[in-house]
Amino acid sequence: MCNVEHNHVSFFFLTPTFPHSPGSSFPVCTCPPGYIGNGYGPTGCTQTSNICQSNNPCVNGQCVATTSAPGYICNCNSGWQGVNCDQNINECSSNPCQNGGTCTDGINGFTCTCTAEWTGPLCQTAQQECGGYLTGPAGSFSYPNIPGHEEYDHQVSCAWVIRVDPNKILRITFPFFHLENSANCNYDFLQIHDGDSASAYMIGKYCGQNNPPELYSSHNSLYFWFRSDHSVNSDGFT
Repeated sequence: MCNVEHNHVSFFFLTPTFPHSPGSSFPVCTCPPGYIGNGYGPTGCTQTSNICQSNNPCVNGQCVATTSAPGYICNCNSGWQGVNCDQNINECSSNPCQNGGTCTDGINGFTCTCTAEWTGPLCQTAQQECGGYLTGPAGSFSYPNIPGHEEYDHQVSCAWVIRVDPNKILRITFPFFHLENSANCNYDFLQIHDGDSASAYMIGKYCGQNNPPELYSSHNSLYFWFRSDHSVNSDGFT
Protein backbone atom coordinates (compact mmCIF):
# COMPACT_ATOMS: atom_id res chain seq x y z
CA MET A 1 0.00 0.00 0.00
CA CYS A 2 1.38 3.39 -0.96
CA ASN A 3 0.52 7.03 -0.32
CA VAL A 4 -0.65 7.24 3.33
CA GLU A 5 -1.06 10.76 4.73
CA HIS A 6 -1.47 10.66 8.51
CA ASN A 7 -2.91 14.11 9.28
CA HIS A 8 -5.89 13.83 6.94
CA VAL A 9 -5.94 10.16 6.10
CA SER A 10 -6.20 9.44 2.41
CA PHE A 11 -5.68 5.77 1.59
CA PHE A 12 -4.91 4.60 -1.89
CA PHE A 13 -4.85 0.85 -2.23
CA LEU A 14 -2.31 0.44 -4.97
CA THR A 15 -0.95 -2.56 -6.72
CA PRO A 16 2.82 -2.89 -6.23
CA THR A 17 4.77 -4.72 -8.89
CA PHE A 18 8.43 -5.53 -8.86
CA PRO A 19 10.78 -4.94 -11.81
CA HIS A 20 12.42 -7.92 -13.35
CA SER A 21 15.78 -6.19 -13.55
CA PRO A 22 18.34 -7.86 -11.26
CA GLY A 23 19.36 -5.94 -8.15
CA SER A 24 16.28 -3.66 -7.98
CA SER A 25 14.40 -3.80 -4.65
CA PHE A 26 11.91 -0.88 -5.03
CA PRO A 27 8.27 -1.67 -5.82
CA VAL A 28 6.44 0.09 -8.61
CA CYS A 29 3.04 1.46 -7.42
CA THR A 30 0.09 1.58 -9.82
CA CYS A 31 -2.55 4.24 -9.14
CA PRO A 32 -6.26 3.25 -9.13
CA PRO A 33 -8.58 4.11 -12.03
CA GLY A 34 -9.09 7.85 -12.38
CA TYR A 35 -5.66 8.68 -10.93
CA ILE A 36 -2.18 9.05 -12.41
CA GLY A 37 1.27 9.23 -10.88
CA ASN A 38 4.01 7.02 -9.49
CA GLY A 39 2.17 6.34 -6.23
CA TYR A 40 4.98 7.52 -3.93
CA GLY A 41 4.22 10.02 -1.16
CA PRO A 42 1.18 12.17 -0.38
CA THR A 43 0.94 13.44 -3.96
CA GLY A 44 1.93 10.23 -5.66
CA CYS A 45 -1.50 9.80 -7.26
CA THR A 46 -3.53 12.72 -8.58
CA GLN A 47 -7.06 12.58 -9.87
CA THR A 48 -7.33 12.87 -13.63
CA SER A 49 -11.09 13.41 -13.97
CA ASN A 50 -14.39 13.63 -12.09
CA ILE A 51 -15.81 10.13 -12.48
CA CYS A 52 -19.28 11.40 -11.56
CA GLN A 53 -19.30 13.55 -14.69
CA SER A 54 -17.39 11.33 -17.07
CA ASN A 55 -18.94 7.94 -16.22
CA ASN A 56 -21.52 8.13 -13.44
CA PRO A 57 -21.36 4.76 -11.65
CA CYS A 58 -24.41 5.37 -9.42
CA VAL A 59 -27.24 3.49 -11.13
CA ASN A 60 -30.06 4.66 -8.84
CA GLY A 61 -28.61 7.49 -6.81
CA GLN A 62 -26.55 10.65 -6.72
CA CYS A 63 -22.80 10.51 -7.30
CA VAL A 64 -20.48 12.56 -5.07
CA ALA A 65 -16.84 12.93 -6.14
CA THR A 66 -14.17 12.28 -3.49
CA THR A 67 -10.39 12.61 -3.30
CA SER A 68 -9.95 9.04 -2.13
CA ALA A 69 -10.27 5.87 -4.12
CA PRO A 70 -12.37 4.90 -5.93
CA GLY A 71 -13.07 8.63 -6.40
CA TYR A 72 -16.78 8.72 -5.55
CA ILE A 73 -19.54 7.68 -3.19
CA CYS A 74 -23.19 7.05 -4.06
CA ASN A 75 -26.16 8.41 -2.13
CA CYS A 76 -28.86 5.90 -3.04
CA ASN A 77 -32.46 6.74 -3.86
CA SER A 78 -35.14 5.30 -1.58
CA GLY A 79 -35.54 1.57 -2.14
CA TRP A 80 -31.98 0.98 -3.39
CA GLN A 81 -28.72 -0.10 -1.78
CA GLY A 82 -25.20 -1.21 -2.66
CA VAL A 83 -21.97 0.60 -3.51
CA ASN A 84 -23.41 1.66 -6.86
CA CYS A 85 -27.08 1.74 -5.77
CA ASP A 86 -27.87 -1.16 -8.09
CA GLN A 87 -29.52 -3.51 -5.57
CA ASN A 88 -33.28 -3.25 -4.99
CA ILE A 89 -34.13 -3.45 -1.28
CA ASN A 90 -36.56 -6.31 -0.67
CA GLU A 91 -39.36 -4.72 1.36
CA CYS A 92 -41.02 -8.14 1.63
CA SER A 93 -38.16 -9.55 3.73
CA SER A 94 -39.89 -8.46 6.96
CA ASN A 95 -43.08 -10.37 5.98
CA PRO A 96 -45.38 -7.32 6.29
CA CYS A 97 -48.52 -9.01 4.90
CA GLN A 98 -50.71 -10.45 7.63
CA ASN A 99 -53.24 -13.30 7.78
CA GLY A 100 -51.78 -15.35 4.95
CA GLY A 101 -51.40 -12.49 2.48
CA THR A 102 -48.81 -12.73 -0.31
CA CYS A 103 -46.19 -9.97 -0.58
CA THR A 104 -44.94 -8.66 -3.93
CA ASP A 105 -41.82 -6.50 -3.76
CA GLY A 106 -41.65 -3.22 -5.67
CA ILE A 107 -39.37 -0.19 -5.86
CA ASN A 108 -39.39 1.43 -2.41
CA GLY A 109 -42.56 -0.42 -1.51
CA PHE A 110 -44.61 -3.60 -1.71
CA THR A 111 -48.15 -4.81 -2.30
CA CYS A 112 -50.12 -7.44 -0.41
CA THR A 113 -52.50 -9.86 -2.13
CA CYS A 114 -55.01 -10.92 0.52
CA THR A 115 -57.02 -14.10 0.94
CA ALA A 116 -60.79 -13.89 0.49
CA GLU A 117 -61.40 -13.37 4.22
CA TRP A 118 -59.14 -10.33 4.65
CA THR A 119 -58.63 -6.86 3.19
CA GLY A 120 -56.54 -3.71 3.77
CA PRO A 121 -53.00 -2.64 2.75
CA LEU A 122 -51.51 -5.32 5.03
CA CYS A 123 -54.47 -7.76 4.93
CA GLN A 124 -55.15 -6.68 8.49
CA THR A 125 -58.93 -6.15 8.29
CA ALA A 126 -61.50 -8.92 8.14
CA GLN A 127 -63.91 -8.71 5.23
CA GLN A 128 -67.38 -7.54 6.20
CA GLU A 129 -69.66 -10.59 6.35
CA CYS A 130 -72.93 -9.69 4.69
CA GLY A 131 -75.89 -11.93 5.48
CA GLY A 132 -76.26 -15.60 6.37
CA TYR A 133 -78.27 -18.25 8.24
CA LEU A 134 -77.98 -18.30 12.03
CA THR A 135 -79.29 -21.09 14.25
CA GLY A 136 -79.00 -22.05 17.90
CA PRO A 137 -80.62 -21.37 21.27
CA ALA A 138 -78.97 -17.92 21.62
CA GLY A 139 -76.42 -15.68 19.95
CA SER A 140 -75.64 -12.33 18.38
CA PHE A 141 -74.44 -10.87 15.10
CA SER A 142 -73.08 -7.53 13.93
CA TYR A 143 -72.67 -5.62 10.72
CA PRO A 144 -69.95 -4.69 10.01
CA ASN A 145 -67.85 -7.16 12.00
CA ILE A 146 -66.77 -4.56 14.57
CA PRO A 147 -69.48 -1.87 14.63
CA GLY A 148 -68.32 1.43 16.03
CA HIS A 149 -64.75 0.78 14.85
CA GLU A 150 -65.35 0.49 11.10
CA GLU A 151 -68.10 1.77 8.82
CA TYR A 152 -70.33 -0.41 6.68
CA ASP A 153 -69.91 -0.35 2.91
CA HIS A 154 -71.96 1.66 0.43
CA GLN A 155 -74.63 0.03 -1.73
CA VAL A 156 -74.95 -3.29 0.06
CA SER A 157 -78.02 -5.46 0.48
CA CYS A 158 -77.68 -8.16 3.14
CA ALA A 159 -80.20 -10.63 4.56
CA TRP A 160 -79.97 -12.77 7.68
CA VAL A 161 -82.37 -15.52 8.71
CA ILE A 162 -82.36 -16.45 12.41
CA ARG A 163 -84.03 -19.71 13.35
CA VAL A 164 -84.51 -21.52 16.68
CA ASP A 165 -86.28 -24.75 17.64
CA PRO A 166 -89.87 -25.04 16.33
CA ASN A 167 -91.39 -24.65 19.80
CA LYS A 168 -89.43 -21.45 20.58
CA ILE A 169 -89.79 -17.77 19.72
CA LEU A 170 -87.10 -15.09 19.38
CA ARG A 171 -86.43 -12.05 21.58
CA ILE A 172 -84.28 -9.39 19.88
CA THR A 173 -82.38 -6.50 21.50
CA PHE A 174 -79.99 -3.96 19.99
CA PRO A 175 -77.11 -2.86 22.27
CA PHE A 176 -75.66 -0.77 19.41
CA PHE A 177 -77.43 0.86 16.46
CA HIS A 178 -76.03 3.62 14.24
CA LEU A 179 -77.28 4.01 10.66
CA GLU A 180 -77.78 7.00 8.38
CA ASN A 181 -80.88 8.87 9.51
CA SER A 182 -83.76 9.89 7.22
CA ALA A 183 -87.43 10.72 7.70
CA ASN A 184 -88.86 7.45 6.35
CA CYS A 185 -85.66 5.36 6.47
CA ASN A 186 -85.44 5.44 2.68
CA TYR A 187 -81.64 5.50 2.45
CA ASP A 188 -79.92 3.13 4.89
CA PHE A 189 -82.17 0.88 6.96
CA LEU A 190 -82.63 -2.43 8.78
CA GLN A 191 -85.98 -4.07 8.07
CA ILE A 192 -87.21 -7.01 10.19
CA HIS A 193 -89.87 -9.55 9.16
CA ASP A 194 -91.71 -12.04 11.36
CA GLY A 195 -90.72 -15.16 9.44
CA ASP A 196 -87.96 -16.55 7.26
CA SER A 197 -88.37 -14.34 4.16
CA ALA A 198 -89.12 -10.79 3.04
CA SER A 199 -92.70 -11.85 2.25
CA ALA A 200 -93.44 -12.37 5.96
CA TYR A 201 -95.11 -9.67 8.03
CA MET A 202 -92.82 -6.64 8.53
CA ILE A 203 -92.30 -5.91 12.21
CA GLY A 204 -90.43 -2.66 11.61
CA LYS A 205 -88.02 -0.60 9.52
CA TYR A 206 -85.27 1.18 11.46
CA CYS A 207 -82.56 3.80 10.85
CA GLY A 208 -80.78 6.62 12.67
CA GLN A 209 -79.03 6.36 16.02
CA ASN A 210 -81.85 5.32 18.34
CA ASN A 211 -81.80 1.66 19.30
CA PRO A 212 -84.91 -0.17 18.10
CA PRO A 213 -87.18 -1.44 20.89
CA GLU A 214 -87.02 -4.99 22.20
CA LEU A 215 -88.73 -7.23 19.65
CA TYR A 216 -90.43 -10.64 19.82
CA SER A 217 -91.25 -13.02 17.02
CA SER A 218 -94.50 -14.96 16.79
CA HIS A 219 -92.74 -17.92 15.15
CA ASN A 220 -89.36 -19.59 15.43
CA SER A 221 -87.66 -17.43 12.76
CA LEU A 222 -86.97 -13.82 11.84
CA TYR A 223 -85.74 -12.22 8.62
CA PHE A 224 -83.37 -9.21 8.77
CA TRP A 225 -82.73 -7.09 5.68
CA PHE A 226 -80.06 -4.37 5.74
CA ARG A 227 -79.60 -1.98 2.85
CA SER A 228 -77.29 1.03 2.33
CA ASP A 229 -77.25 3.59 -0.47
CA HIS A 230 -74.37 5.19 -2.37
CA SER A 231 -73.83 8.27 -0.20
CA VAL A 232 -73.62 8.42 3.61
CA ASN A 233 -72.50 5.40 5.61
CA SER A 234 -72.16 4.87 9.34
CA ASP A 235 -71.08 2.44 12.08
CA GLY A 236 -73.66 -0.35 11.80
CA PHE A 237 -75.47 -2.38 14.44
CA THR A 238 -75.27 -5.29 16.86
